[in-house]
Amino acid sequence: AHCAAMCPTILSQLKSIYDKVSSQSGTKINFLAITMDPEKDDVETLKDMSEGYELNKENVHFATGDSKVVNNLLDK
Repeated sequence: AHCAAMCPTILSQLKSIYDKVSSQSGTKINFLAITMDPEKDDVETLKDMSEGYELNKENVHFATGDSKVVNNLLDK
């Protein structure tokens, strides 16, 4: 990943929250992570991150896209 400082921490916490909530509630919870650097984080990079942290592909989704669209979403 390109964000060596933040991504490992964020993804570890995301996995921990997902595991805890789904084991306690038995409810299907979905997470959406939107890249803050769409110029570097393409679909393949995000897929590798998901696999590297053993995140449930059915419930944890990563999004990237045109930098103007992503930045507009992040500004909201």
